[in-house]
Amino acid sequence: MKQRTLLSLMLLFVAFGYSQNIPTLKVKDKPLGLSSLDIKVDVVGNIATTTYDMLFYNPTNAILEGQLDFPLGDGHNVSRFALDVNGKLRDAVVVDKELGRIAFEDVVRRQVDPALLEKGTGNNYKARIYPIPAKGYKRVVLAYEQELLYKEDANYYNLPLNFKNKLDDFTLEITVFEQKSKPVIEKGQISGLQFSNWDKNFKTTISKKNYIPNNSLLIKIPMPIDAEKILVYDNYFYAYKTLSPKKRLRFKPKNITIYWDASLSTESRNLEKELSLLEAYFSEIKNVDVSFIAFSNTVLKNTSFTIQNGNWNTLKEEIQNTIYDGATNYDVIYNLNNTTDVSFLFSDGMASLSDYNFKTSKPLFVVNSLVKSNFQKLNQLAELSNGAYVNLNTLSESEAFKLITYEPYKFISYSTNSSTLEMYPKGPKSIDNDFSIAGKNLKNGDIVTLNFGFGNKITQSIDLKIKTSENANSMAKRLWAQQKLNALASNSKANKSDITQLGIDYSLVTDYTSLIVLENVMDYVRYKITPPEELQEEYNKLLAEIEQREKEESTISNAVSLRRRPSANAMVSEDDWTPSQGTLSDFMNEDETTINFMTAPNLMDLDEEIIEVEEMRLEEPSDDTLNSAVSLSRERQDSKKYTGKLVVKERTLDTDYIKALSKTKSLEDAYKFYLEQRKDYLKMPSYYSDVSTYFQKRFDDTIYASRILSNIAETDFDDYELLKVYAYQLQLNYQNDLAVFIFQRILELRPEDSQSYRDLALAYQKTGKCQEALDLFNSIITEEIYKNSKRRIFPGMQLIAQNEIKHLIQNYKDDLDLSSIDKESLAEINLDIRVVVDWNHNDTDIDLHIIDPNLEECFYSHPKTKLGGIMSPDMTQGFGPEEFVLEKAKKGDYFVKIKYYGDRYQKADNPTFMKVTIYKYYGTNRESKEIKMIRLTNKDEFEMIAKVTI
Repeated sequence: MKQRTLLSLMLLFVAFGYSQNIPTLKVKDKPLGLSSLDIKVDVVGNIATTTYDMLFYNPTNAILEGQLDFPLGDGHNVSRFALDVNGKLRDAVVVDKELGRIAFEDVVRRQVDPALLEKGTGNNYKARIYPIPAKGYKRVVLAYEQELLYKEDANYYNLPLNFKNKLDDFTLEITVFEQKSKPVIEKGQISGLQFSNWDKNFKTTISKKNYIPNNSLLIKIPMPIDAEKILVYDNYFYAYKTLSPKKRLRFKPKNITIYWDASLSTESRNLEKELSLLEAYFSEIKNVDVSFIAFSNTVLKNTSFTIQNGNWNTLKEEIQNTIYDGATNYDVIYNLNNTTDVSFLFSDGMASLSDYNFKTSKPLFVVNSLVKSNFQKLNQLAELSNGAYVNLNTLSESEAFKLITYEPYKFISYSTNSSTLEMYPKGPKSIDNDFSIAGKNLKNGDIVTLNFGFGNKITQSIDLKIKTSENANSMAKRLWAQQKLNALASNSKANKSDITQLGIDYSLVTDYTSLIVLENVMDYVRYKITPPEELQEEYNKLLAEIEQREKEESTISNAVSLRRRPSANAMVSEDDWTPSQGTLSDFMNEDETTINFMTAPNLMDLDEEIIEVEEMRLEEPSDDTLNSAVSLSRERQDSKKYTGKLVVKERTLDTDYIKALSKTKSLEDAYKFYLEQRKDYLKMPSYYSDVSTYFQKRFDDTIYASRILSNIAETDFDDYELLKVYAYQLQLNYQNDLAVFIFQRILELRPEDSQSYRDLALAYQKTGKCQEALDLFNSIITEEIYKNSKRRIFPGMQLIAQNEIKHLIQNYKDDLDLSSIDKESLAEINLDIRVVVDWNHNDTDIDLHIIDPNLEECFYSHPKTKLGGIMSPDMTQGFGPEEFVLEKAKKGDYFVKIKYYGDRYQKADNPTFMKVTIYKYYGTNRESKEIKMIRLTNKDEFEMIAKVTI
């Protein structure tokens, strides 16, 4: 009895130690008040679907924008997202991730506000919610599915309810379908909450007003050993079985290696639980040699210990004194002490500076105690080595101890009498006390044999005879798709197209698909995104009309009636064209045009919105279409002589935290001070950039400076704007190989931006990968990157890329395959002056100005000077670049001036950073280059930033 009570207490500790928190909507990192909450939980077998219907209240007099940012646990997947649009709830639909971003950002630029929910690294989800009306409400619905924990002959469901404030309305409904035994509320009883039998199901419902839900629930759903549940829908099935496998002890190792992730993201780990696991392990094996390797961006410690009679106090003290700082680079431990009998990796799996190249032929136990983690990658690392993934969020100490002391029981394979069944998982896969499998192309009476055992040896086989008359539930279809997705995700990059199609076909949020809500049907039509059910009739009608028009029109290019045809350097505005009846099909041709739908009268006799056309192969959107926060009114200037001051002011860091740091006396004192100081700036990326620069300049330090700087990647590895800042800084510090990895990550995150290809091409060139650089430059020039997509085209990008490809060929011609390069790109390039500016924030407007010795100012509205200076077309969206070139420079001083007009989402803790690259004698043997990183804060001000003397 005492043993069972102890196990129950441990179970409760685990269940409430790991609580999947209710999603919160934050405004400037502060939670927005929740007015009402309706929670619905449906349990089928070992799968629970939790739906939160939330009504948030904005008490301020301003329209707010919020961020829904929430990590999900292992085995949890978002299944629904819906928003209140014009007073009606509209469900999001699954869309290709890149297309979703393009559609979302384009619609936002028109000051119409959709919503986009994306899955980030690991199992972390984000969604932007806007508008939240002043003194008003915003309704948000979010649902996720999860696999329930199976312990002590039961599945367990935990619902965290830890509110401190009173809700106007609170409703909770929990239904357990096809359940024989009555569920039990183990913990957190709420008055009136009691399960009752309802048509072979058990259900409980409560509804309260002016209530504070502050008692989390733990619900036990009895499920005996060797139980079986099968769901069938159409030709899909899902089978779930509980097991009681025999255990087989592992051998006791003579030496082990502990890899301890000391990156900043692991600072909030459950250290007590991790140390308890090691305490139990060393008590069991008694005597062992240990190599302890702590790492973040580099190896921090590599120390040896000898454990005798289970005494590991010295090692324990070493671990307790670990300092957590820097990003995570698994490459630094690759092939480091990987010949020991057993290895432990204590990590959250958030690889921000490397791929997952860590491999070992010996058992690897991966231990994690953080919810925000890359569960899938951690599990994969352990599975490949015949080790174990120990998720301390969901396991008690005794369960975790068994995983590292017993061999893993595995699902090895399956066999079937059917030649058409497509089943997942295919095996091998480590399991514990339960197992699930799903199949497609089911026929009545199909028999499946499941094979289990140790290693490759089958010790148990179980037959499943599946009848189409089994419990009918449409969830079987989705669960099969999720199982297939899990299989494909083991090599997600190689399986990208299959994952994307699977996500779209089965409405799954994946690494390559997202959930999007658009305001009107025309936006769905424009991007060919299938809308939710209530808009499908109108959507299909529009598409049918488009198809009919396409049959009637003989030439797509004649479909839009233009008053004048734009030249290659012109922009189409609202006044330059007249839409005629029956032209919608041509707007839909994604290879030729894109449309911006603005408020307009009837088009095709439809009460919809359409106005602006832009030539995608030629044009950047006209200034009229830019958001007022980005493209502000500009003063057009002529070529009069510049009369202002020609003084370059020295830029210094004068923030409060730098002033405080400057009072320290030594490098070590400064680092200790920084560790305390950063607690106030943990989520402020610019802080790490500034402090890293300070360490470099004051102490001529690279070790601490690099570690501190790498925290930018650790802050959010899915934020391409932050990663750009980090990559720019890496190039300044000559860490070019790492810069390549970061730019590769940016290209993965933003393949729709031509800037991503150019940035990576330049990074490749710096590391000697000249052919790769050539191919990327050429893909911009030939417009290969824009084919079959709705990606934005920037008018200056091809010109700038052509200058850079000429420079590359001129320097490395003999090492390059030039068979696909046009003649123009083979021409030599020699420029006395070349200045290029790039920046990290999307939809930002920065102007480059050059003042020559004649005091003639070259800029966007005066792009050519008498001396021959040429300014590239103005970039009012994207990330730049803008470029000034001068072939034959007059002797004298040339001043570089910029004007920062601002950007759409300027934040004090995430300012815009600009990279300025100044070349003298570009393309000659006298070439020199200077790079400046400038942090922009003063919107609407001119600033003289550099002087070039010829």
